[in-house]
Amino acid sequence: MELLRVFCGTEKVIKGTDYRSHLCNPVLESSSYTAQFHLHCCKIGIWVMLNQDLHIWITKVGVCEGYLQKGIHIGFSKLNKLVLYNKPLSTSNAAVNPQSSSSYLSQVNQFLAPQNAARKAVGMKPLIWDEKVANYAKWYANQRRFDCDLRHSNGPYGENIFWGSGSGWTPAQAVTAWISEKKWYSYRSNSCGGGEECGHYTQIVWSKTRRVGCARVVCYGGRGVFMTCNYDPPGNYVGEKPY
Repeated sequence: MELLRVFCGTEKVIKGTDYRSHLCNPVLESSSYTAQFHLHCCKIGIWVMLNQDLHIWITKVGVCEGYLQKGIHIGFSKLNKLVLYNKPLSTSNAAVNPQSSSSYLSQVNQFLAPQNAARKAVGMKPLIWDEKVANYAKWYANQRRFDCDLRHSNGPYGENIFWGSGSGWTPAQAVTAWISEKKWYSYRSNSCGGGEECGHYTQIVWSKTRRVGCARVVCYGGRGVFMTCNYDPPGNYVGEKPY
């Protein structure tokens, strides 16, 4: 167990999570816990110091920020009556170096900000980044490093996945591709038009979804970039409108 010092109005000390039982780095697992702790115990706009190298600032929409400085394929799958179009981010060193806090927090923001902008556009509450969900996403993304196969994990969360050729694709580009499906979605008929897919978009704006976690990996052998976002609770239930 790791002790992290948290400044939340007054100084408090909490215990970090045992990373060996969660298959993740203690700093990231603990940062997830303390970020949630911060949102519940502190006013908006107060710094949380996890350690001397990692500081997090919580904004009014729950976005964590730190000292920040062609071929698209999108997949979906069905699981019983639940249609899953999306999946989460974990803390394996292969996907994100947890010690590079600025890089990690920048990646989180790239995944989170455009999704919350899309939700705001239809009057939905912002998603909160969740490290448990992110750890799942990262775990699965690392399974795909070897083949970059656009295949769903069929796990407990909603899931959006993305593949792009080359190695330069960013989280913001993946999310933009998913959100671009909005033009195919008809709220009136609750269906996708023109024979196109729009389930990635509807999962992003699903009203009952509260938490998200995502991951990005560059696949071996020049196979491209694989990205995944997971959503909790999942959306895209057949017969239900997203909002």
